[in-house]
This record gives sequence, structure tokens and C-alpha cells, in this order.
Amino acid sequence: NCTLTWFLYQYFIYSAMRIILLAIDYYQKFKRKETQGLEIEKLLVETQLRSMKSQLHPHFLFNTLNSISMLVRMKKNDKANKVITQFGDLLRQVLHKKDAQFTSLEKEIEFIDNYLGIENIRFNENFKYKISVSEEALQVKIPDMILQPVVENCIKHGFKSIDHALKIDITARLNGEYLLVHVEDNGSGFNPDDEVFLNRGIGLRNILDRYKKIYGTSGVEVKSKPGEGTKVSFKFPKKAANE
Repeated sequence: NCTLTWFLYQYFIYSAMRIILLAIDYYQKFKRKETQGLEIEKLLVETQLRSMKSQLHPHFLFNTLNSISMLVRMKKNDKANKVITQFGDLLRQVLHKKDAQFTSLEKEIEFIDNYLGIENIRFNENFKYKISVSEEALQVKIPDMILQPVVENCIKHGFKSIDHALKIDITARLNGEYLLVHVEDNGSGFNPDDEVFLNRGIGLRNILDRYKKIYGTSGVEVKSKPGEGTKVSFKFPKKAANE
């Protein structure tokens, strides 16, 4: 009996140790896979960000230089100087940008303001814009370059088939634990179910996918109707964005 008891005791100890070692091994493998998965997700998001920037900067350069050339030919030197100044500010911002995933709302809005300022001179009375951002929202961190492509799409597609001036309104405010940002235009609009449109150019699809990869949820809403304009709304988790 003593021998049997000793054997069962040793077998229990051996089994318990084996279960513990298997659990530790399984946990370590799980953590390695989780870490690898996060690294892959991070790499995908960073690659997408670089892709957005590479598409965006030549577009800025071509249109802005074309506008400056046109203003000079028309002898509108004051406007040409203003565009050159704003273009210089844009270039400084681009050169100082790093491949960081996040930036402050203030910096993103400053970048957008310079961009729209140039477009405002380019299109003259055919384009107006307004930016309204609450003071407490300025330092909240958001994904870098996530708003600018939306604004660029407003310009790129908004002018099509409209007989009135294009207007863009950008608003941002805090609501509890979230930062709410809205980009709205009165342009040509489109069918939000049109996958071809969503994937065109820089693409709203890229923005939707990038947001989900970063936050793990869907916090971007697109409302649009042909002939009635477009509204893109972002809901950024304030704490997650600042961590």
C-alpha cells in the first residue's frame, strides 16, 4: 500500500509539473504569435501611411507650382507671394514629419489649413472653407495624415457636376472620452456603397481600413448622396490616442 501510495504521489507530481510546463510553453508560443501579429499589423499600417504620403506630396507639388505660375502670368503678385509663403510652410511641415503613427490634432489642422489656403487662392470665389476646433481638442493625438486625404477628396471630387461654390466645413470637439471630427462639403456627392469610388485614388477605403487596424473598431462614418455633398465623421478614442 505504501508503495502504491508513493507511486501515485510521484505520478501526480509528475503530471502536475508536466501540465504546468505545457501551459507555460503554450503561453509563450501564444505571446510570440501575438507579438508577431502586432508587429505585422504595425508594419501594414506604417506601409499604408507611407503609401498615402507618397501619393499626396507630388499632387501638392504639381498643383501648387501650377497655381503660382498661373498667378505670375496674370500679374497677381500679391496672391502669388501668399501661395509661395503657404507652400513654404507646407514644405517645412512635410520635411519635419516623421513616420510616427500619431500627431496632434493641432498639427494636422495646421497642415490642412495651409493646404486649403492654397486651394482657396487657386479656385478663388468658387471655393470657401471653415475650420472650427475647440481649444481643448487641439492636443489630442490622432493618426497622422488621416484627415488630410478626406479634405483632398472633397476638392478632387466635390467640384464635379456642381453649379455653385464648393464649401468645406471642418469641426472638431471633445465629447466625453472621444474626439469627434467632421469633414463636410456641399459638393457632387456619391453613393457610399460604390466600392469603385471608395477605392479610387488615395481612397476612403484606405482610411476606413487604417482606422480599424489602429483602433480595432470601426469609428468612421461616411454619409453622402449624389448632388447633396458628403460628410465624413471620425470618432477617435481620446485615451487610446494619447497612450
